[in-house]
Amino acid sequence: MAGTILHYFNTLFESSNLSTQTIEAALGGVEVSVKNNVNDVLLVPFSSEKIRVAAFQLNPSKAPGPDGFTMFFFSKSMVLGRRGGRLITDNVRIGFECMHWIRHHNKRKIGYAALKLDMSKAYYRVEWNYLESIMLKMGFHLRWVNLIMRCVTSVSYSFRVNQSIFGEVKPKRGLRQGDPLSPYLFAICAQGLSAIFHQATTNKLFRGVKIANNFPMVSHLFFADDSIIFFRATVQECLQVKGCLQRYKRAQFSSLRDRVFKRINDPLFNFYEIEKHCANFWWRNSLGKRSMHWARWTSLCKPKQLGGLGFWRMIEFNKALLAKQVWRVIQFHNSLLARILKARYFKFSNIMDAPRGSNPSYIWQSIIWGREIIAKGIQWRVGDDKNIAAFKDAWIPGLGLGKSTMVGGEMHDKKVAEFIGPNGCWKVGDLQMCFPTFEVEQILNIPLNSGGIIDRRFWKWDSKDRWAYSVYSEFIVAHKVLTTSSSSDGVDIQLRWVKPRQGQFLLDVDAAVDEVRGIFWLGAIIRDHRGISIGASARKIRSPGSVFGGEIRVVLHGLLFSKRFNLSKVEVFSDSINVVQSVYSSADCLGPDGVVIDQVKYLLMGDIFIGVSHVRRQANSVAHALAKFSCFYSQSIDWIDASCFPSWLQEVVSSDIFS
Repeated sequence: MAGTILHYFNTLFESSNLSTQTIEAALGGVEVSVKNNVNDVLLVPFSSEKIRVAAFQLNPSKAPGPDGFTMFFFSKSMVLGRRGGRLITDNVRIGFECMHWIRHHNKRKIGYAALKLDMSKAYYRVEWNYLESIMLKMGFHLRWVNLIMRCVTSVSYSFRVNQSIFGEVKPKRGLRQGDPLSPYLFAICAQGLSAIFHQATTNKLFRGVKIANNFPMVSHLFFADDSIIFFRATVQECLQVKGCLQRYKRAQFSSLRDRVFKRINDPLFNFYEIEKHCANFWWRNSLGKRSMHWARWTSLCKPKQLGGLGFWRMIEFNKALLAKQVWRVIQFHNSLLARILKARYFKFSNIMDAPRGSNPSYIWQSIIWGREIIAKGIQWRVGDDKNIAAFKDAWIPGLGLGKSTMVGGEMHDKKVAEFIGPNGCWKVGDLQMCFPTFEVEQILNIPLNSGGIIDRRFWKWDSKDRWAYSVYSEFIVAHKVLTTSSSSDGVDIQLRWVKPRQGQFLLDVDAAVDEVRGIFWLGAIIRDHRGISIGASARKIRSPGSVFGGEIRVVLHGLLFSKRFNLSKVEVFSDSINVVQSVYSSADCLGPDGVVIDQVKYLLMGDIFIGVSHVRRQANSVAHALAKFSCFYSQSIDWIDASCFPSWLQEVVSSDIFS
C-alpha cells in the first residue's frame, strides 16, 4: 500500500517540463496590470503583525505540524477570510442570467452554447515555470516573484499509514491545499486563460453572450477551479474555443476534462424539512433517540436580543443573503453583475424601483423577493446632489422609515435640494409650509455639508453604528418582517381598559377627523402596570385625508411620542380595527396612507414595541377625550409628567382606571 501511495503522488506532482515557446504562446494576451506603487507595497519588509495575520488565516483544523498541533491551538479563534470587492457569487448570478437568455434566444436561427470546464486536480497540476512566467508578465517585481516561488517550491509531503509516517515526496509542480496564498496564486494562473479568451473575442474569433445593446459581452466566467465559456453554437466558433483551450492546456495543465454544461435547474430546497431535522437533532438525547421538544423551534430561532437562541431560520437566512445582493448592486454599481442587471431589468431607473419585468430569470425574481428587506433598512444621507425625492425617499432620521407622511399633490416630485438655500442652510419657511411640525424638527437636525459630499444610501440597522451592511443585521430585519407579516391573528378585542403586565406599558391612541377642512386631532396617553400615567399628548395636524388616515397617523404619533420616555415593551391600543389589520397585513398599501403604514410597521420591528391591538371605544376613553380636547385648542400640547395634567384629564384617567 505504501508503494502505491508514493507512486500515485510522485506521478501527480511530476512536471510536464513546459518549453519557453509553449508558455509564451499562452501568455501572449496577458497585459501588465501591476504598477510600481503596488510593487512598493509588496516589497515592504515583513512585520510581526503581518506574520500574525498570515498565520491566523490558516485553516484551524487541517494539516497538523510535526508536533501534532493544528493552527487552532495557536490561533484560538475562528479564521476570517477576506476577499476584495468582487464575490464568486456574483459570477453565479451572472451565469444564471446568461443561461436564462440563452434558453430563450436559442429559438432563433443561430443559438448559443455554454461549455463548463472541470480542471481535474487543478491545484496539484499548476506548472511552476508557468506560474513564475505569468507573474513576471503581469508586472510583479522580480524579487517578490522569487520570494513567492521559494514558498511554492520548498514543500515536501509525507504520509501516515496505520499510525506510521513514511516516505517523502518532493513535488515539481502544484500548489498546497489549505495554504491561504494558494487561491490567489491560482487566480493569477487563471488570468492566462482569461487573456486567451479576451484576445479571441477582440479578434472576433468567437462571440460571447450580449443580452442587450448596452450590455457588456460575457465570454467566460471563472468559479475557483471551474469555468464556463459562452459562444455561438456554430462549428467555427466551437473550433476556436477548442484552440484557445489547447493553448492553455499545453502551458498550464497536463490534463483537462471538459464537458457540455447541463441545463441549470431551479434549486428546490424544502426549508421546513431541513429545519425539522435540525430541531430533532437539537432535542435528541445522548443515545440518539427522539425526546420531548421543550420549546418551539420558532422560539429558538429568534435573535438573542429578542429572547431566542439565535438559530437561523432557513427562509430568513436565505432572504438576508438575497438582500445582500441588492445591497452589493447599490454599493458597487459599476461591477459586472450590476451593469448586467441594469441593462436587462432597470435601464432607466435603479434596483430599488425596478419592476419584475417580462420574462424575468429565476435569479432576478429571487433578488426582487429579497429587496423587500433592504427597503426596510436603507436611508439617504443628504449631500450636495439632487437625487433625493423629498416625499418619496427615506431621508428623515428619527421618523420611522424615514419617509415624510405628507404624500401626493404638487409636492410629489420635489427634491430635498429645493429646501436648501444658496447659503447651505435649510429654508425653514418652506419646510414649515410643506412638512408637519414634528418632521420639521427632525429635518432641522440634519447637518448640511459645505460641498463635496454626494447623496448616498446607508444601512441604518448596523448595531455598531458603522452604517455598513451585514448579513446578521439583515437576518434580524428579515426575522421581524416575516414574523410581523405572518401575525395576522394579533387582534385582541377588549371592552374596558386593562392594566398591562409588570414591566410593560400601554399606549392608548385615538383620532378625530374633519375631512372637509383637512384636520386631524390626535390623542395619546401612556400608562404603566399600576395605571400610573407616564405622559400624554394632544396634537392638531393639517393634512387632507380620511378617518382611517387620522387613525393610522395617531398610531405613528403615539409611537414617536413614547420613544421620548426611553421605555421598553410598549403595546399600542387602537379602537380602529382597520388600522390593526393594515399594520399586520403583508399587502402593500398604494394609497396616500401607505407611507404612514410602512413607518408604523418599521417602528414596531424595534425592540421597544410589542404590537398593536384592537379595543372597543369604552376601553379607549382617555385617548378619545384627548383627541376631542385638541379640537378646541389651536396649539399642540405634550404632558411629559402626570403631575402637570389638567384637572379634567386627571378625572378622566381616574374614572377609566376604576371603571
